[in-house]
Amino acid sequence: DVQAKKAWFFFDDEVVCLGTGINSNSAENITTTLNQSWLMSGARISLNGKIENVGKEQNVDNPDWVWQENTGYFFLQPSNVNVSAGTQSGNWALINASRSKQQTTSYVFKLWVNHGVKPTDGSYAYMVVPGINEEGMNLYNKQNIKVLENSNSIQAVKNEKLQMMQIVFHKAGTISDNGVSISAEKPCVLLLKNIDSKNVSMYVADPSQILKEVTITVKTKLMNGEKKVNCNLPTGNFAGSSATFPLN
Repeated sequence: DVQAKKAWFFFDDEVVCLGTGINSNSAENITTTLNQSWLMSGARISLNGKIENVGKEQNVDNPDWVWQENTGYFFLQPSNVNVSAGTQSGNWALINASRSKQQTTSYVFKLWVNHGVKPTDGSYAYMVVPGINEEGMNLYNKQNIKVLENSNSIQAVKNEKLQMMQIVFHKAGTISDNGVSISAEKPCVLLLKNIDSKNVSMYVADPSQILKEVTITVKTKLMNGEKKVNCNLPTGNFAGSSATFPLN
């Protein structure tokens, strides 16, 4: 009873997570879990610039960030968030009948986004930054990350610092930003590197492992007109893997 389109965009220092088209006919609260893990250190949350400890479960709107165990979570759109760092009890037999039924209690960190009951076209956009301390959270420049689109047709993110665009075309379409335009005639996954230079590289893949080729049209600020590339994609045992296409 739940449908959604989800995509993950991996850069050097962060992972951007997008979800869209979240729909449900079930009379249940629909959530997106960012993490649920053992609480190895104190968890912190920033609300309107004020930093406080995370304790028992709390529901907040639009936090600046959440931090726990050298991992930071930034929200890239208005979000209703639940976070907790309290005790939780259970036994392992509940998820694996061969394990112990002995009750166990420990501290658990949990963080999730609420979409409500029977959401229609719900969405989320957040970023995970591993290997960051609490001081680094306030120094981190999330303006380098730009969500270009998060729709049922296209999910796309740009990293200004790395001059990189990553795009999931769920259907044929076009996306443009600041003098750069990319069109795909069929659904595919695409990575564009060095977009502000003359040495632009393009990487294309078909996760469905069905397509043999796809036509991509690219235009950047330093290109002399647009360039149309007929991309022959890997087949056989390599179907679904990426192929590289220089554009210079």
